[in-house]
Amino acid sequence: MLDRRAPSLQGFSTGFLNWVESAALARQSKKYYCNGWRLLSKTHLVGMRLDHITKDDVEGLSFSGTASNTNCALRNDVIILARDTGMRNQRELYCMRTENLDWNNRIIFVPDSKTADGRRMIPMSDRVYELLRVRAEGKGEGWLFPSKPIEVRSFDGPGKAVSHGACEGRTC
Repeated sequence: MLDRRAPSLQGFSTGFLNWVESAALARQSKKYYCNGWRLLSKTHLVGMRLDHITKDDVEGLSFSGTASNTNCALRNDVIILARDTGMRNQRELYCMRTENLDWNNRIIFVPDSKTADGRRMIPMSDRVYELLRVRAEGKGEGWLFPSKPIEVRSFDGPGKAVSHGACEGRTC
């Protein structure tokens, strides 16, 4: 009789890592997957069977000494905001300021967008309201998402690169 139990995370990782090495993936993707498994191998999940790992187990993971916890939270916030609001990443989401949030009316004002019609008021869902409250906690004004000033390059034809500041005047 065949053993039909789900494998442990450790048992699954062997086959997965073999696939990563033999698959036609970009070098950076291979490094990403291998690093993820390296981090997981140091957690309590490594010996658990896959069918016993719960959402709470995964959400409770912490990887000390890495920026992954912060990056993961930031990525999740951006995904939720993009999905719930329809805001574009570069000019709208990443350049969101606390001054553009109307807490009483639960409205996000988008002062700059890709198009003229993009300048608009967006209602906050309960989930967006709570997420933005946490991000804006203790901030009277300023950017909600930390970053270094960035420069965006677009191309107006062959050999004609034009630089645009994504968040004009941003210093953080």
